[in-house]
Amino acid sequence: MKSYYTNEKLKSEGLFDNGNRVGLWVFFSARGEKKAEELWGEDGLGELMWEKYYGKYGALESEMTYKKGKLYEEKYYNEQGKVYKSNTYD
Repeated sequence: MKSYYTNEKLKSEGLFDNGNRVGLWVFFSARGEKKAEELWGEDGLGELMWEKYYGKYGALESEMTYKKGKLYEEKYYNEQGKVYKSNTYD
């Protein structure tokens, strides 16, 4: 499935199975820059596996990993692409 902004730029792209997101989803700004990515389980149960957020010029700003639908780990990156903050949850 693809959705578009009114300026006809791609807004998001991904697949559904039984009404749930599956596989890789990619989200873009109205200017066409990648804003985020999400990976959903392939089983069609709607379980988010991880998500990544991007800043200006496509640099990775943060990523979150999930286990059984709950936030497991989060990482934040500086402008040089190095982790400056990380948290892990039980």
